Amino acid sequence: MARDYGIEGCMRWGFPGKPIGHRILGGMFALPRCLELVLNQGVDRKSGKQIGQYTPDPLTFTSVEDVLKAYLEQVTFFMDKLVTIYNMADVLDEESTPQPYLSAMQEGCIQAGRDNRKYKIFPKTIIQPVGHITVANSLAAMKKFVFDEKKVSMAELLDALGNNWEGKEDLRQMFINDAPKFGNDDDYVDLIAKEVVQQSTQALKSFKNLYGGHFICDGEQEAASYYAYSGLTGPTPDGRMDKDLFNDGTISPVIGTDMKGPTTVLKSVAKVAICKALTISSTKR
Repeated sequence: MARDYGIEGCMRWGFPGKPIGHRILGGMFALPRCLELVLNQGVDRKSGKQIGQYTPDPLTFTSVEDVLKAYLEQVTFFMDKLVTIYNMADVLDEESTPQPYLSAMQEGCIQAGRDNRKYKIFPKTIIQPVGHITVANSLAAMKKFVFDEKKVSMAELLDALGNNWEGKEDLRQMFINDAPKFGNDDDYVDLIAKEVVQQSTQALKSFKNLYGGHFICDGEQEAASYYAYSGLTGPTPDGRMDKDLFNDGTISPVIGTDMKGPTTVLKSVAKVAICKALTISSTKR
């Protein structure tokens, strides 16, 4: 199996003849947008419309865990909408776009005399979230300055974000330079990143696709897709301004924030991967 695979899309592995693959390009999901909506109770700052889940007033939050809980509520709220659209599109795709060539290459379809959309062997439905580390850095900054050290009130942070940090450049630089950033082997932020990645993935996996299986979180293979979706999100508590880029890919540090070399980056990433593997292993037992 280690040798019997191929690359589909830009950098994703698959086993030839096994999965259906991308019936439709995986739905994209801008995770930092969910955090932005948490800090405005689901209201879009620019339009003033309630577009997200109504979550608690952020002024009532007493810990970063409160913020994370509300963030996951927004993720689940929007994931439900995305999954519904995705499943509807899958139905239309199955009805209107048979794929005889792909079916001829796929295990079992010729024997069954059915198109792979009808045969439904090894279905794979992918959602592609981006911006995990931007969320983690933001939560770490809030934990440090708002909840642990109490240097900044939540009201002051919300005011700065509401004005895209305008007139608050000193505060913004503190959130950029003095808050821990993922990629520097710092448990303060790395373990928050672990929670963001794991719990965002679990929220996704709680939904079923058209074929009765779980959606696959294509969580470590986003390549450059973060680039286009960063512009959908306003300023975030990591010091990022309106429409600035999220972190590169999915599990990479935000550009310019890893200060201790590539080995240290890998150590941060390993905490997320190792803890994730341990969680899955302990569940199986």
